[in-house]
Amino acid sequence: MLCVLYLDANWSKMVTVKFLLGKLTGKVGIAISFVWSEPKDANSWEDIEAAERALQTRHGWFLNPIFGNGDYPDVLKAQLAEAADVQGLDRSLLPEFSEKEKRYNKGNLFKLGL
Repeated sequence: MLCVLYLDANWSKMVTVKFLLGKLTGKVGIAISFVWSEPKDANSWEDIEAAERALQTRHGWFLNPIFGNGDYPDVLKAQLAEAADVQGLDRSLLPEFSEKEKRYNKGNLFKLGL
């Protein structure tokens, strides 16, 4: 996933520069398969939170670095950190973005297709 984001970010920057220089026309976008999650019981706070976690984990993994704050969703980072702790690992298996990478990721695409 990290490689996909880096490739998308690098490709998007290259296309944007060439576009601005008049050497290329068009816009850069990404298309993802989107599966919506609803709470099993709309009156249950636990079910509502579980549905939100599912959306953040499934889709925020790809979308938040590009269209959000440049980083993975906090709920995803927390889930993977907890899983690492349960497994006795000293850190999460989710790679961390540097501040420079977060700035680079953020806002790198013009269009989103679902």
